[in-house]
Amino acid sequence: MACFGFEHLHSWATEISQLIGLASLSLSKPTLRDIERAEAHGNRLGFNHRWVEATQSAPPLPASVFPGHKAGFNFALPRWQVDHKRKQVGKGRVAYDRAVRAICAWKHMDLGWSTVHADPPVKGGLVCVLPHLVFAWMKLPLKVAYVHKGSCSMGGESGWTGQHLKYAHSTLQGHALAGEERFAIEWHKEDDSVWYDIYTVSRPATPLAAISYPVIRLLQKQFQRDSFKAVTAAAAD
Repeated sequence: MACFGFEHLHSWATEISQLIGLASLSLSKPTLRDIERAEAHGNRLGFNHRWVEATQSAPPLPASVFPGHKAGFNFALPRWQVDHKRKQVGKGRVAYDRAVRAICAWKHMDLGWSTVHADPPVKGGLVCVLPHLVFAWMKLPLKVAYVHKGSCSMGGESGWTGQHLKYAHSTLQGHALAGEERFAIEWHKEDDSVWYDIYTVSRPATPLAAISYPVIRLLQKQFQRDSFKAVTAAAAD
């Protein structure tokens, strides 16, 4: 009876910590077992939002997904925040191939202060991002929502033809945020330019994330800068 009571209390405490957002935090660097446990827990419970794969054709996002989404860098707490940044990282097929290899090896997320545990991206693959925030580590589980690679022809004023690789991962239960993030490498045949594109839709998924949202927005901005530097360097190697 006492054992049952302890297990019941432990289960209740675990659920509460997940709801608040404490379960993703660790005062020491997560072990492989910790990471796999976070991935398995998130995978078992599923995505923490309904619009998986919605970033495939963005921008723009359909009005019916991520309702109330806003673009631009804000510290306020919108329903959904959209961030879209792109930068030329090189020229030519060699630079394109190097950049593709880099994001397939997750080098765009291996930034010193943040690392990632993942295999090369395939749809359904599990991912755990591990930011180190001065006094704590975070374990942020995701799942790859889609992967597309091949020839591409984009219309509109900024239309282009060429090759691209793009994939996105969506947040699982246990992640501090809810949303989806897409990474793309493009080779534009018209001018031989190579571009790296990051498209993110997110909002806080836990009370702890909501309270610390201004800090999270700064970290997202830092991630963009460091990720562009990493891919630019990889394309030039």
